[in-house]
Amino acid sequence: MKKEFISLAAGCVFTLFTAGTALAQVQLPEITVTESAKSNISNTKVTSSFENSFKNVSHVKWYESGNRYLVNFMTEDLRNHVLYTKKGQMIYHIIYGFEKNLPSDLLSQVKGQYKAYSVIRAINVKQGGANVWMVNLENAKGYVMLRMADGDMNEVRTLKKTMPSEVRASL
Repeated sequence: MKKEFISLAAGCVFTLFTAGTALAQVQLPEITVTESAKSNISNTKVTSSFENSFKNVSHVKWYESGNRYLVNFMTEDLRNHVLYTKKGQMIYHIIYGFEKNLPSDLLSQVKGQYKAYSVIRAINVKQGGANVWMVNLENAKGYVMLRMADGDMNEVRTLKKTMPSEVRASL
């Protein structure tokens, strides 16, 4: 009886030890991100670059991580994100807009091919000379995400809407 108990106890301890190590998480290196509501960023190259590029902004928030500076802000009704290097060079600029913010030629192209859809979001990504628009569409049956750049329009993803099973059962 004692031998069985000792074997059982040893088995439990071994199981707990191996399960604990199997479920252990990988430890990633720590990074420090600081936030500032004002441009209290000590890097004047970055703040000067921002102030020269953007006027009439509101809700400005700065984030610093290593050698990168992210600034989130509003221009009129548009949310913006801009990432800078420590030398004040813009890495990217993302503008989150709507149908009314999509250039008219692109809107015509979308409406021409997706008549049954409504534009629910238009996101403009500017990086390294590229000017890409991601356009999210919706209709009663689903969603379509488009990528528009250099006169080309490509479907990135389509999703179908489904009804919850309890709604289907009641029909």
